[in-house]
Amino acid sequence: MKTALYLAFSCFPFGATTLAQTPQSTHVYLRAGIGYSRATGGQATSATGILLLTDYSRSYPNASDATPLNVGGSQWLLVGTVGVGVTVPVSPHFVIQAEINLEQKGSKVNLTEALYDRGLIICDPGPCSTSVPLLADGSFSSRLTYLTLPIVAGYRFGQLTLSAGPYVGYKLAEQLSGSYSLKNPLVVPINTATRGYKAFDAGFVAGIGYALTPRVGVDIRYSQGLLYPAKAFRYGISGSERMEEFYNQSMQLAVRYELTH
Repeated sequence: MKTALYLAFSCFPFGATTLAQTPQSTHVYLRAGIGYSRATGGQATSATGILLLTDYSRSYPNASDATPLNVGGSQWLLVGTVGVGVTVPVSPHFVIQAEINLEQKGSKVNLTEALYDRGLIICDPGPCSTSVPLLADGSFSSRLTYLTLPIVAGYRFGQLTLSAGPYVGYKLAEQLSGSYSLKNPLVVPINTATRGYKAFDAGFVAGIGYALTPRVGVDIRYSQGLLYPAKAFRYGISGSERMEEFYNQSMQLAVRYELTH
C-alpha cells in the first residue's frame, strides 16, 4: 500500500506545477459510465462468507465454527461511476490526467454449500455432532462505493489515447443485498449496510479513449486493486481469525464531455 500511495501522491506536485505553467492548455471534463466489477484472487467470495456467518450466528448462537462458503467463485456485478477530471498536455503526444470519481465496486456470488472442514459442527441443542455439508441456496451482491483518485499518464496518437497509472480510493459505503436458505424452504432476505471492508483501496488503472468530437469522447477502462479490501474477522467459539483474500477488479465503459477546450 505504501508503494501505491507514494506513486499516487508523488504525481500531485508534478501535476500541479504543470497545471500552473500551462493554464491555457488544461482541459476540464466530466466523465460518467457503467461497468462490471468482481472479486478476484484465491478466496474470491467478496466477503459474503463473513456477512452470512454473522447472520447465521444471530440465528444459531450456539453453533460452533459454522462457516458458510460459496461454490462457483465471484460473478460480475453491474456498477456505475461519475466524476470530474483535468487533462494537462505536457507535449504534443503525452498528457497527465487526474480525476475525482464516485465509483462503485464489489461482486456477486451464488451460495450452494455451507460447510466447515467438509462438515458442519452443530451444538444447538444438546451434544455437538458433525454433519455432512449443509445444502444451501442463495445469491448475494456486495456493493462498495468509493471516492477514487486516479492519476494516469496518457499517450495520444490521432483520436486515440492510451493511459495507465495508479489510483487510491476511500470507501464511503458498503451494502449487502440478496437472500439465502439453509436446508429448508425458509428464504432469508438480506438488505443491510455492513462494516466488513477496509476504508482504503489502491491499485492501478489502464484504458483506451477515443475522441468522437473535440468535446465528446468515450473510453474503456480496466481497474485492478492491489490491496485486500475485506477486514480480518474472528468466528466460532475458538475465536479463530480469518481473512478473505481477494481484490477488487472492474471494467468500465464511459462517456466524457470537455467543459473547457
